[in-house]
Amino acid sequence: MQSDVDMSKVLANAGADINRPIGSEWKISPLLHALREDETGIVQLLLGLGVDLNHSYDNPRDGEKGITPLHLVVLTGDIELINQFLNKGANINAKTTWRRKDVELYRTPLDYKVFPRERKEAIRKTLIARGALQGSMKFLDPPKKRKPRSKGYLERELRNAAYANKHEIVRKLIKRGADIEAIGLCGLSHDSDFGIWNQFIIAGSKVNCRNQIEMSPLFELAGRGEYDGSEIELAGKLIALGADVNAKGPLETTPLHQVAHTENKKMALLLISNGAEVNAKDFTKMTPLDYAVGQKHEEVARLLRIHGGVKGKQ
Repeated sequence: MQSDVDMSKVLANAGADINRPIGSEWKISPLLHALREDETGIVQLLLGLGVDLNHSYDNPRDGEKGITPLHLVVLTGDIELINQFLNKGANINAKTTWRRKDVELYRTPLDYKVFPRERKEAIRKTLIARGALQGSMKFLDPPKKRKPRSKGYLERELRNAAYANKHEIVRKLIKRGADIEAIGLCGLSHDSDFGIWNQFIIAGSKVNCRNQIEMSPLFELAGRGEYDGSEIELAGKLIALGADVNAKGPLETTPLHQVAHTENKKMALLLISNGAEVNAKDFTKMTPLDYAVGQKHEEVARLLRIHGGVKGKQ
């Protein structure tokens, strides 16, 4: 029995239209079908035959229209395939249209979630470097005699937008009066980027709140590791607004314990310069220096010793 790839070659050589939609419900192109079914061999065959990379389809189940092959490729997290599609002319800023209640979203490949999640930042940087832009949204005119919105509608939309890093939507919802404290800095997802954090800070979100596992915003930020310096800027804003640099979190650890564990020398210096207790002890009596030494973070350990840091048992 011939494989799907072999059969595709036979059909292509026989002059079959490689862009003709297939299926009764979805009506998608062979390329989109191959991507959905993870048929990498067929994908490469179609690419070699010059398939239309911008042929879109509509999802009849959730109503999103204009989904292109690149939108689906981004979902896979395959950087090589993304670059291959872009090199062959895929529209990096193709927009889908997705109506949700009284909001219409226009999503580009940059707006799509990446699986597996650990590749998210690398995919995001790759797309932005090649000119990717975020999508947009517009509020639709409300229908006549519409039912009143349920309580907390704006806040639910704000939470969804913040989790998905929709900066413009977050800005508009805050402007429309969404209560940021219904979410707060402590309610933001670990995936929420620093731009979202900054919007919440500017809007006046409380800086000493605690999430469900007793982590303060500064504590959570200190544990994210080193980025491009934007985390230092945000931490400085939090501290300037009164964030407690010694606020203890899970296992009685402090932000400085977090930094010593993840190795961010600049963050450690910022905390120490603003009164962080160098020899604070967690529930096992371990200090930040114990953490730094245990993780072999020599520069942070050296900085802690310069400022009087000692191990818990000394």
